[in-house]
Amino acid sequence: MMFNVVKEAYVIRDFIETRDWTAIRSAIDAWPEADIADLLKHLPAEQRFVVFRLLPKSKSAGAFALLDAREQNELLESLNRDETRDLLAEMSPDDRTHLFEELPGIAVQKLLHLLDPADLAETQGLLGYAEDSVGRLMTPDFVAIRPDWTIAQAYDHIREKGSDSETVDVLYITDEQWRLLDALAIRKFILALPNQQVRDLMDDTYVALSVDDDQVEAVRQMERYDLSVLPVVDSDGVLVGIVTFDDVMDVAEAEVTEDFQLASAVEPLRMNYLDATRRQIYKRRTPWLVVLVFVNIFSGAAIAQFEDTIAAAVALVFFLPLLIDSGGNAGSQAATLMIRSMATGDIRMSDWSRLFLREIGIAAALGVTMGVAVSWLGFYRGGTDVGLAVTSTMVMVVVVGSVIGLTLPFVFN
Repeated sequence: MMFNVVKEAYVIRDFIETRDWTAIRSAIDAWPEADIADLLKHLPAEQRFVVFRLLPKSKSAGAFALLDAREQNELLESLNRDETRDLLAEMSPDDRTHLFEELPGIAVQKLLHLLDPADLAETQGLLGYAEDSVGRLMTPDFVAIRPDWTIAQAYDHIREKGSDSETVDVLYITDEQWRLLDALAIRKFILALPNQQVRDLMDDTYVALSVDDDQVEAVRQMERYDLSVLPVVDSDGVLVGIVTFDDVMDVAEAEVTEDFQLASAVEPLRMNYLDATRRQIYKRRTPWLVVLVFVNIFSGAAIAQFEDTIAAAVALVFFLPLLIDSGGNAGSQAATLMIRSMATGDIRMSDWSRLFLREIGIAAALGVTMGVAVSWLGFYRGGTDVGLAVTSTMVMVVVVGSVIGLTLPFVFN
């Protein structure tokens, strides 16, 4: 059955009004954490606090991690010290690190004091990596086995450590110094004989990330090799953590959002729009708008140089918005394609010269097509001279706009 969050929110509100806490627990007991998070987002703040406190520990941390930063902060402020400590203890290391990244420094320091020594060391270690690095994204909870173990020994180890791991879909083979030797899908272990050694399954072919890699690299590698989890190693090849697809999806979504904002001349927000203050949104939108004002001033000054020509052929004024917009649209198309291709790694800085020549040919074809499309209107409105002027200008503005749209992303990158 499809989950209808709006309908369920009304049901839960009725239970809250009648103070039927048992009914609330029964209603949400079997819900996935994602559905619980959606429900919490659709409830008023006061009711959200009530429902969250009724959640079992096994689900509260997962649902909390799926909330927006603003909603997380509101919930943390409503919890007492013991409730906050339990929540932090239940959260996975990567989710806990992401939470601390979003909070002010003073709030982070207060929460760090609530962690037990093991979780504190783990969290401080993850926060010690560079911002936007794979080290911040990974979780240190994984299952590693030795190559000289039998499959039966590996099973025993999986049963013992697997419940604390982020995933057991892939098992990692390490030596005594924890250097990564291989990464094997659990399917191989299931199909192997109990008395076989782990080394018999190894093929020494695996993909790994470095703790210092940019988080976007995790997105690219996971997409390229169609993997749901990737190991993370340090400079000595020691296995220090894993990155899972749910974390990578968040990074991919953030990158796409940033690309759209950049293509629209907005400095990236790097936060939920509702969480951003008016001042933050104002500061990110103003610079480019001011720059574009000055660009338009120069455009107007250039047009003024042809005042006599325009006066002699007033019909040309009719086509100015059309021509200017066409050049801008062509440039926007080229810029969007370049920004997205650079973000996905399809093109690199060294590709500019080849793309430049390619874009001129494409832009010329587009310009001719658009020129022909408006030529009849030019001939109709102003005769042969205006028709030829509009057609040739359309070709030129589309070519110039496209080349500028192609070049600017490389310049700013």
